[in-house]
Amino acid sequence: MYEYLNKLRERKHAGDKGFMAALRCVLVESRKHRAWPALARVGIDVADRVNSFVAGLYATHQKEIFTGNLGTTCRQIARARKEDPTAAGSKTTPTERRFQILIAANARDVFGHVAHIVRFAKSQDIPVNYQQLAKDISRWGGRVKTRWAQEFWKMNAPVKTKRKEKADELANADPAQNV
Repeated sequence: MYEYLNKLRERKHAGDKGFMAALRCVLVESRKHRAWPALARVGIDVADRVNSFVAGLYATHQKEIFTGNLGTTCRQIARARKEDPTAAGSKTTPTERRFQILIAANARDVFGHVAHIVRFAKSQDIPVNYQQLAKDISRWGGRVKTRWAQEFWKMNAPVKTKRKEKADELANADPAQNV
C-alpha cells in the first residue's frame, strides 16, 4: 500500500532534486497540478489526498524514522527546544500548544497542521515516520489522536517490574523489623 515511499527513497538516493521540487508543489493548492506527473511516476493517484500529501511532505523533509508517530516527533521537537511538557507545574510550552491544536483538528484541517509540524521537524533535523503518518491521517479520529497524545506526553520514568518493586521494598524496610 505504501510502495510509493520506497520509490521516493530511491529518488532521494538518486539525488533527483527536480523530481522532489515538483512533488512539493502538491502542498500548494495553486501549484498542485505541477505535482501530478511526479505523483503518477511513484504510483499515487492524483485524487489520493492523503498519500499525495505525505509524498509532498517527504519531498520537503526526507529524514525519516521507522518507529513512533507524529506525537513522538513532536516530543522530540520539544526536547530539542529544551521544553518539557511533562514537568510538574510547568506552563504550556509553545510546542505543546501547537500539538494541542493539531490533535484538536478535524479531518479537513489536519493537513495544514501536520505540514507545519513536519516543516518544524525539518528545521530541528528531527525524523518523521512517514508510513505511520500516512496510516494515521487516513484513519484520523479519536484513536489516532489518543496514540499521538500518549507518545507526546510519555513519561520518562522507568517502568518498575514486580521484582524491582519487591527489591526496593526490602531495601527500604526497617532492619529492626527483620529481627
